[in-house]
Amino acid sequence: MFVPMTTTISAGQIVQFTMPGSHNAVSDTAGQFRANFGASTCYRFDVAGSYPFHCEPHLFTGTIVVQ
Repeated sequence: MFVPMTTTISAGQIVQFTMPGSHNAVSDTAGQFRANFGASTCYRFDVAGSYPFHCEPHLFTGTIVVQ
C-alpha cells in the first residue's frame, strides 16, 4: 500500500513520489501524472480537487487532496 494512502496539500505544492523497482504510481485520470518503477518524480498540483492514483501491477490505491 501507499504510505500515506491519502495526503492533503495546498494548491501549488509539489509532491515527490519515490518508487521502488516493483511499484509505480499512475493517475486514475489518463495522462495526469505517472511515477515510473524505480524512479523519483515530482509533480506540482495547482488546481484544488481529489487526485486518485494506483500501482498498476498491485492495484494499491492512494489519493492526493488539493485544497
